[in-house]
Amino acid sequence: MNFCPKCGCKLGESVKFCEECGADLREKILAEVYFRGFALILDYGPIFALSELILWLLSDPSPSLYNIFLFLSVYFLIGFGYFWLFEAYNNGQTIGKWVFRIRTVDTNTLEITTKKRYAINNLVRGTPLFLLDLAIGLVKNPEDPDKRIRWSQEFSKTIVVKTIK
Repeated sequence: MNFCPKCGCKLGESVKFCEECGADLREKILAEVYFRGFALILDYGPIFALSELILWLLSDPSPSLYNIFLFLSVYFLIGFGYFWLFEAYNNGQTIGKWVFRIRTVDTNTLEITTKKRYAINNLVRGTPLFLLDLAIGLVKNPEDPDKRIRWSQEFSKTIVVKTIK
């Protein structure tokens, strides 16, 4: 299903201009970095809460290698699952993206992309590697902060766009 990145209305196949608002669909209307950041902060709330609950139920109170492995595994599984499931089954939107009216779409078509591409895009999100993902993206695109800021989006061929004017 296609959506206009400017007004959010449903679009037909192979449309070059939105019939509702007249947006040129050949241009990418990228979401601002601050909206993406606030959406990410909002998304990490449920991930943190659910992960901490699971860790509280499963972990041993003493520091151990098991607890470190458990911590990393739980955060990866919950984080990856949250972002992938929401984006793959909710038109490219997590809860945070829905609130800030942005979505992740295919770079070339600006349409909802495949579940596989959403999986690739979110592989590092639930891990400490996410900070490395952001750092590489910022170093790679220093001249324009509104451009893609995560290198995993390069591999998944996705971008985050505005959905409502």
